[in-house]
Amino acid sequence: HDGPTTGTGVGALGGKVVHRTFEELDLTAPREQLAEQAPPLVRALAAEAGLSADLTERCVQVVQRLIAHTVLDEVRAASEHHKELPFAFHDHGRIVTGIIDLAFPENESLTDWVIVDWKSDAPAPDSPLRKRYEHQLKVYGQALLATITPCRNVRTVLVGPYPELPNPTPEEHLLASLPEAAQPLLATALAAGAPLPQVLRDEPDDEASPVIALLWPRHLVAVSL
Repeated sequence: HDGPTTGTGVGALGGKVVHRTFEELDLTAPREQLAEQAPPLVRALAAEAGLSADLTERCVQVVQRLIAHTVLDEVRAASEHHKELPFAFHDHGRIVTGIIDLAFPENESLTDWVIVDWKSDAPAPDSPLRKRYEHQLKVYGQALLATITPCRNVRTVLVGPYPELPNPTPEEHLLASLPEAAQPLLATALAAGAPLPQVLRDEPDDEASPVIALLWPRHLVAVSL
């Protein structure tokens, strides 16, 4: 390889374990305390999700790296913070909904906010997946501006990626390219032995979500997402 090895490291199911870990941790606790509490929590959540021992330890590694990020120093200093923050707002005649991993104000007047998106993968710059992440953060910013009355400025922080993690498998790469809601369905099919499907995308001209279809032509099966 000419450059550093990059990859998802934990895949879609491992990513869910990482997110659940940060839902349950007290992010205002000292860094040393978080570093002590996180590994057993990750292992318990990974066992509940049926992850292998190797994948579990990779999840532990990702969480430890996230805990070391300087944005948590800002969280500790903030007057409030919100994890897994749901939103809904009107945009060009449609309702946009989603969940923000973490948001907190930077000042007492609540006009300046920070949005944090935890990521355990490493899409290359300018790749379709990286662009999707960047678009996702843009939507999150629009959500805060539309729903929190004092909010006037938003700073977004994409936490990750980690160059030392291994390259993604074809299965992990495909899962990461799909909308989050569709990932468990395909992950279950792949775990049951299904082959990788063809992915057909219909990208709309506006900012609406793409229409995605999974196609297994040899088995005459198609699923629209």
